[in-house]
Amino acid sequence: MYRLSMMLTLILFSLTVGAITFNYFRITPKDRALYAEIEAKAKSSQSQSQEGPSTFAQQLRQKVVKEFWLNQHLKRQLIRIQSTGSELFFFPEQKGMEIVEQMDGVDCVIQEEFYYLLPNGQEVLAHNNGQRLYLRGKNPEDPSAWIDPKKTPLTPMQKIRTLIASKACYNYTTHLFIADNVKMWTYEIKSHEIPSSLKNFKPLIESTAESVEFSLHGEEMNIKAHRLKAQFNTQSQKL
Repeated sequence: MYRLSMMLTLILFSLTVGAITFNYFRITPKDRALYAEIEAKAKSSQSQSQEGPSTFAQQLRQKVVKEFWLNQHLKRQLIRIQSTGSELFFFPEQKGMEIVEQMDGVDCVIQEEFYYLLPNGQEVLAHNNGQRLYLRGKNPEDPSAWIDPKKTPLTPMQKIRTLIASKACYNYTTHLFIADNVKMWTYEIKSHEIPSSLKNFKPLIESTAESVEFSLHGEEMNIKAHRLKAQFNTQSQKL
């Protein structure tokens, strides 16, 4: 019992110190099954605690804020997740401890992509850790697509996606995030710095989804939305 308590204490300490580093992963049927299991355990956690010892431990938390930082071609990319309340579940495994967090009232901000804008409106992407810039839609290995920032004026741009969800689940072991009943907004902003507020910006896209999953692969963020309905705002401006 003492050993388990010490293990949980060390895990909780590591989750609250500094930024958390993502590992690359892919979504598996096991993740989906675990999400369903957490959902059931969250609903019946009180009755289970009254019945006696179980195969998992849990901790309640309020007003949780987590910040994850990625590197996209040598630029720091922020993912901030806030929730009004959450429960941490700890499942003993043969090779360690599986940790899953069930969250309510979720608000998420994602710096989804950095790029540049040419005076003619063409978009420019970074390649090879930012050492080369090239036109979007072109082959980054084709010299005719390369852009020299010393000769061509470039405007730094970024896509920011925000979402709110009634509930979400985050697996600290596989780094899978799943949110349900989601509303999303996508912005295009003239800067590589994240603004302190998005109230003065008009979203390019407004959408809803039954559920949203996001994961990492390489240096790119992949967001999957299920039963997505999107509306484009033709009057939006790049500010």
